[in-house]
Parts: sequence; C-alpha cells; structure tokens
Amino acid sequence: ENKEIGKPLEAHVTFNVEQDIKDALHDFFGEDINQWLTVSTVTFDDNESDMITITKAEGTVCPRCWNVRQSTREDDVCDRCAAILEQL
Repeated sequence: ENKEIGKPLEAHVTFNVEQDIKDALHDFFGEDINQWLTVSTVTFDDNESDMITITKAEGTVCPRCWNVRQSTREDDVCDRCAAILEQL
C-alpha cells in the first residue's frame, strides 16, 4: 500500500500464530519457509495483534540468492550461500 516493498524478496513476513500452528509450519517447511513464500525473512511472534504482518526486510541483498539478509561478510554473501560456496 505504501509502495515500500517493490519485490517479494524485499519482504519480511511475521506470523502471529499459536505454537501448534508454528510447529506444523516448521514440520512442513523446515527452515526454508521463506523460500516457499518467496520472501527474504519469516519470523514468528506472539506479541502482534495482526495474524500476519509484512514489513520491509532489513539488511543487504545477497549477490548470490538475492535475499535481503544481515551479513557481516565483506562480500555481503548471506550465511546460507557462504556455506554452500565453501562446499564447492
């Protein structure tokens, strides 16, 4: 609505759901729920009044996967991509 997010990978989705739903989502999607939703970050929170909140993801764009992540690496590669590149 505010046009702060131009692409899905710029989004951070927060789910405010009960523990059993969180567990079911984690069992089905594992740690890759953000990839299934095509967003950079997914978190779970029990303090929000809305069931789903979408905000702009914070961090830098990983040059390999294009997800917005907090990175301390000089090349801005996210931890997930760095682990994959180290295996090559």
